Amino acid sequence: MDRKRRDFCAVLLALKREEKKRWWVRPIFQKRRSRGASILIEEMRLSDTESYFNFFRMSPQLFDNLLSIVGPVIAKKDTNYRDSIQPKDRLALTLRYVKVSSNGN
Repeated sequence: MDRKRRDFCAVLLALKREEKKRWWVRPIFQKRRSRGASILIEEMRLSDTESYFNFFRMSPQLFDNLLSIVGPVIAKKDTNYRDSIQPKDRLALTLRYVKVSSNGN
């Protein structure tokens, strides 16, 4: 009986170690204050497409397609006082705003 119990505990321990670790805040978002959101979005696009899809509710390819359509319309010119916000950043901000305001997340 004692051997069965020990073997059972060993199996449970092995299964527990195989569980996927979850974070309270993803490591990429912990760097947001120091590096800026647009840089992190680009990193997420290249390394973590699942998070990118969850963030924008679209794939990077669909984002590029949408940007090619609306980019010329939303582009602004730089002034003597400051650089304009790039069309990809404008689109990213708008999509994030729509996602958050539509479902409260």
